[in-house]
Amino acid sequence: MINGLNHSFSPNYNCILLENFKLLHIHKFLSIRKDFGIYIKTIITNL
Repeated sequence: MINGLNHSFSPNYNCILLENFKLLHIHKFLSIRKDFGIYIKTIITNL
């Protein structure tokens, strides 16, 4: 744990955080789109 905390103060930490945030954001967006597609398909089949 202490080792991890020491690493968090490295200059690259913010860069890594930003990349992870971007990846998470893209992943979330894609999963929302997927859910939305399933939702629309369900509505169409129920009509």
